[in-house]
Amino acid sequence: MILKAIDIIRGFDVSFYRKLEQYSQRCKVPMSIAIQNTMVKLWAQDAARSKAWDGYSRVLDEFMQVGDETIGAKELYEIVYKQTYDEATKERFEDLQEKLKSGHILTEKEEEFYNDFKHIYTYVPKQKEEALEEGLAFWEGEDGFD
Repeated sequence: MILKAIDIIRGFDVSFYRKLEQYSQRCKVPMSIAIQNTMVKLWAQDAARSKAWDGYSRVLDEFMQVGDETIGAKELYEIVYKQTYDEATKERFEDLQEKLKSGHILTEKEEEFYNDFKHIYTYVPKQKEEALEEGLAFWEGEDGFD
């Protein structure tokens, strides 16, 4: 097991090792626990998706192929960061929208964020707009089903 551990650590990208070291220090856990718990979380999420999608298991981003090689750490980080940032900003925007609907006042920072993303997340395509208008027009003047 020790030889395997040495082999694993030797395979780490230098910048990955440094980030892992910093991360484990910030979390106040050994590097082995940081790696283990991160992998366990990933496997649990993948198993849950597989269960929800009736056994479907997608190839994880972590193992994408670029030519004949597996994607590198830097490229993977950039892809996952962008995807997660997009998801998180949409989620935060929706939370702020709910806050506004319920009559809460946004802080200055929240309002700035909301305004920065409003043009992205409040856009309604013309086709959807027309379909909604058509749906409303169908029921205009209808009082009941006599």
